[in-house]
Amino acid sequence: MQQNTELELSLPHCRAEYLVLLFYELGICEQGDNGAKVVSWKELEAWQESVQRKLSPWEVVMIRDMSRAYVNEYYAGNDKLRPAPYVSVEMDEAKRKIVAGQWKAMKASLKKE
Repeated sequence: MQQNTELELSLPHCRAEYLVLLFYELGICEQGDNGAKVVSWKELEAWQESVQRKLSPWEVVMIRDMSRAYVNEYYAGNDKLRPAPYVSVEMDEAKRKIVAGQWKAMKASLKKE
């Protein structure tokens, strides 16, 4: 079976991989009245207490920042015109130029009729 190389992601090396694992253990976001919301400080504190793990202040801030980034992308991803995160911007720009050219050609052909 042939692999699809277009979808391969290149992620940067993470020297604090444990924080990503803790982030998933905690839960990446909370459910609010209107959808996903950033993990609250209270939720972070309650989670630390329940698993008996005391994180340093910078670790707590980092996990909350990851939650904020996730929620921001979650809502931004609802924009149908926004390129998918796994597609390179250069490819999207090239596609936009092609579509713009096709659109201009179509408008020009409609003016001739």
